[in-house]
Amino acid sequence: MSKIGVLKNRFHPSGWQNCDWTNRMKEAIDTLQLELDFIDSPSHIDDETLFYLTRLNHDAGHKNSEKLSKKLEDIALHFENRRSSLFPSSYLYRLYENKKNIFFLFKNCGVKQPQTWFFNNIEDALSTEVPFPVVLKHPYSCASNFMEQAKNIKEYRDKIKKIFNVSSECIVQQKIMFTREARLTFVGDEVVHGYFRIKKDRDSLSGSTRFGSVCDFDINLKEMSKHIKKFRKLTNINIGACDVAWENDDLTVEPHFFEVSPIFSMNVPGPVGSAYKSFKGTAEFKIKERQIQLNFYKKVIQFLKQQSEKPVVYCDIDYTINDHTPRVKKWVNPDGSIDLRYGNYDEIMLDPANKRAREVLNDAKEKYKIVFLTARGKFSNAYLSTRDWLIKNNFHYDQILIVDNFEQKLDVLKSDYKTHLFIDDLTRGHHTDKIEVKKDNIKKLIYFNIPFIRYNNNWSEIEEALK
Repeated sequence: MSKIGVLKNRFHPSGWQNCDWTNRMKEAIDTLQLELDFIDSPSHIDDETLFYLTRLNHDAGHKNSEKLSKKLEDIALHFENRRSSLFPSSYLYRLYENKKNIFFLFKNCGVKQPQTWFFNNIEDALSTEVPFPVVLKHPYSCASNFMEQAKNIKEYRDKIKKIFNVSSECIVQQKIMFTREARLTFVGDEVVHGYFRIKKDRDSLSGSTRFGSVCDFDINLKEMSKHIKKFRKLTNINIGACDVAWENDDLTVEPHFFEVSPIFSMNVPGPVGSAYKSFKGTAEFKIKERQIQLNFYKKVIQFLKQQSEKPVVYCDIDYTINDHTPRVKKWVNPDGSIDLRYGNYDEIMLDPANKRAREVLNDAKEKYKIVFLTARGKFSNAYLSTRDWLIKNNFHYDQILIVDNFEQKLDVLKSDYKTHLFIDDLTRGHHTDKIEVKKDNIKKLIYFNIPFIRYNNNWSEIEEALK
């Protein structure tokens, strides 16, 4: 029997026992006849557990601050550094109530969003010409708090000052004209829950119900799933909720994506208009809400189990998907040794990426579990620098494993019966003018019958092997 874990929400105001979402996770695991591993902290991780679920939110403190997403991200990193996995992952928790990280992710991945500017000082915000109307946002707020709009330069200057009075940063976004905004909750390529929020008029600031919008559950989830499939392919976000809208309410065109979050509410279908607020307090609402949450977690668990059962492609990083030679040569000592500072975070972030490698591996991710296996164990904060470089360069992955040397790589490969292919340059001496192939390592791979391709400017060959 597979074991699925749940991390208790120790930040819940009335105790984890009263967290509905935590209880639905437990109920879903029981309904699917799986074993529960219920833990208090990352220090209790069980290596036999497939993955862990949790729902930590702004009850953790630091609301309206970048410290919130960082705190939750760090909890997920504890799991990942111990070769376990948590949903939401550190990659997803980076985005929780963090519009700055969402903006840069969308920009980097090519997700359609309104024209957007990020300012970290008021002088740049006031001196930049923007087309009106615009929406101004606090980068770390939620529920449309600290949100303003400006239709002209005078309003813009007043509203910019208002945002910078409560934040050291600001996001300015072109206002898209619409009355209908969709909240789409998805697992994989499927939108499993969704509804429209109908604004009073096109000039209304937000689709949030606190601005007078009403919920409309007459929505074609199958049609919405087409947009999510493309979004997921671009971002490597498999589970979450998006807010999207169509300019001039034209649902025949590609929507603008405003936000994505791993933590969200799921409104229950009910009466339209003002009666909905009263409906929320009824027993009928609670029963329907419980069922929606239960169905969601059943789908999440089934999806994550399927992902874990895929054949695995293990891929090296240095000199395989990047060119780390300039970094290594920069830190060569007079005696020929390499200064360990060559593995510092800022140095790694400068490595150029192999674009062909990104294309091949990102395409392969639909069919395989992609695990980056790198011998960076002696680097300072190796996991974080590796993850952030992969995110910066838009490499999609399922897991990152940090080891100390090739022998430990070999142990990983030998212990995983799902290993489909190992990709590695299998060379040394990049700090010199004479790069050597590690023939002894190749012999070991052959001896242990581990399928591999030695990278040597041959991503087309690797692409064929992954078809």
